[in-house]
Amino acid sequence: MKYNFGIIGCGNIATKFADTLNKMNLSLLGVASRNLDKALDFANKYNAKKAYGSYEEMLQNDDIDIIYIATPHGLHYEHLKLCLKYKKHIICEKAFTLNSLEAKEVLSIAKENNCLVMEAMWTRFLPSIRKLKELIDSNKYGKIKTIEAEFCFYGNQDENFRLQNNKLGGGALLDVGVYPITLAHLLLGKPISIESKGTLSKTKVDLNNEILFKYEDAIAKLHSSFIYQGNRYSKIILEKATIILDAFWKCELIEIREQDNNVIYLEYPFNINGFEYQVQSFINTLNSNKLENEIMPHSTTIEVLEIMDEIRKQIGVIYENEKR
Repeated sequence: MKYNFGIIGCGNIATKFADTLNKMNLSLLGVASRNLDKALDFANKYNAKKAYGSYEEMLQNDDIDIIYIATPHGLHYEHLKLCLKYKKHIICEKAFTLNSLEAKEVLSIAKENNCLVMEAMWTRFLPSIRKLKELIDSNKYGKIKTIEAEFCFYGNQDENFRLQNNKLGGGALLDVGVYPITLAHLLLGKPISIESKGTLSKTKVDLNNEILFKYEDAIAKLHSSFIYQGNRYSKIILEKATIILDAFWKCELIEIREQDNNVIYLEYPFNINGFEYQVQSFINTLNSNKLENEIMPHSTTIEVLEIMDEIRKQIGVIYENEKR
């Protein structure tokens, strides 16, 4: 079945999604921004049939089946509910909402309206990460002992920019910290205990964070920041090997260092840009008449948010406009 897409928000992440739709020969019927000129420019660049200066005006178009939400984290809760008012299927960027309470409400509304809603945690859909999960589950190299994952970069330091904007859900944790957390959660599940610390900005969002997950027989050491350029790697230490993932959230290469010093490289180059796998999986789920994606189920979205809720509680990050 052919589906028509609409995009809410015209930022950098939306351009990548639109480019994916174009290269997959999927229909981008509309794009909406609160700035009509910005929407028009985006539509011309990415072959959208129509540009809108209002989100609700686009949602009133009954020919649009799927909405991709690409607005800042702090607006997702509002925009998810608005899309569901018009019974649209939704792919929503991570972090899905500001907290697990908001996510539970949205997903309940989605079920009531018979709509498929999925968090766009694209890393989980990548062939390399799927292979990694398969390797870990096979127990070929034994159990995981330690996961190290870090995502640090030097971002825009303007306190009004989204990274430090409290009302928009700023902070390193929701922006990039969700990636190392997702990797640990994918491979080891929900931790038994969480220890975290971080530095807060004047706007009361985390500039960086250090997180320790403890499991029965393993630990995960995670770090994210947007105040300095650091490593963007993951090291997974198992009983019989060490697996290295460079730029693990967009991984195309798995490096396996076996005990006998033998090194194996497994390559999984993207067909387009990496977004194509989550888009195709979403379409497959719709075609199967299911309301939940098997790779990114609602339970995973909620559980990861619950973990981040606890981390924020320990660090002291409270968003002004979050549902409590």
